[in-house]
Amino acid sequence: MEREFTNALCNTPLWSFALSVYPQYQSRLLSLQDDHGANVNRLLAYAFADSGHYELPDTVLNAPRMRRLEALIMRVRRIRRQSSEEPGRSELKRFELELEGLHLILLNSAMQPVTAESASRAMQRSADAYEKQLGIKKGTLVPFIRQLKPD
Repeated sequence: MEREFTNALCNTPLWSFALSVYPQYQSRLLSLQDDHGANVNRLLAYAFADSGHYELPDTVLNAPRMRRLEALIMRVRRIRRQSSEEPGRSELKRFELELEGLHLILLNSAMQPVTAESASRAMQRSADAYEKQLGIKKGTLVPFIRQLKPD
């Protein structure tokens, strides 16, 4: 089962994009996550959708199953950070990464091809709504998301 999951993840275009972008922007992404509660996968998905001419429907992002998965990832991360026992911390980190992989697969599977112009408008609309949800300054996310490009 673990091998099948790993194969599915490796064959996910959003995963490849995330691997190529995350290292370069890691500190800023983690800052948005830690300081504002932003979901790194979601930010990467917005950038991937915009650059690849996809739309990530808000109905998918706001679906109860997606919200529950994101909340579970946050709970596991919080427990891992509070844990002082090393064997448990490592297992929690592995579990957190598996959940994030599942999240990326779900986000990728929800993307719908659109024109470049439609993708840009959709990303702008989604990022604006996400800023409001996170309570951060309007206009913060879109410029950053548009920067997220592989080297």
